[in-house]
Amino acid sequence: MGKYLVKARVEREGGATSVRFVPLEIFDLWKTHMKANHGSEIAAVQISLWVVAESGGQALAGTPIAARERVVEVRFVKKVGPATMPVERYIAHEELDRVLPILLSHYGIRIEDAEHAGVVLRPGFFLSHDEIFGPEFGSP
Repeated sequence: MGKYLVKARVEREGGATSVRFVPLEIFDLWKTHMKANHGSEIAAVQISLWVVAESGGQALAGTPIAARERVVEVRFVKKVGPATMPVERYIAHEELDRVLPILLSHYGIRIEDAEHAGVVLRPGFFLSHDEIFGPEFGSP
């Protein structure tokens, strides 16, 4: 099973630029949050499918290796009063060691406590837009 993600370019004050992968259903909310709270400019680069590496099946079989970006899904549950809220975030594989501790700190989890806190990492791939939809659809 896959999930649609937006590959977004984040430009911070001072010229630092990074890439984030954000679930499509929360992209507008996330973009507003990043601008209002962090002063970041956000540009959607591409919308495409993310699939779990171990069960990507047909989506992976038909996609050239060059059209796959390694992206890790980070899942855990946040307690909000008496309720719980599932959290899913996506990090480029090569940024995982740097970004994961920062992400978890936003939820009060120290990296050394991640396993005990129920943090689950699932490797997967963000598949090239053209490979999924064909070049006639273009990118956002």
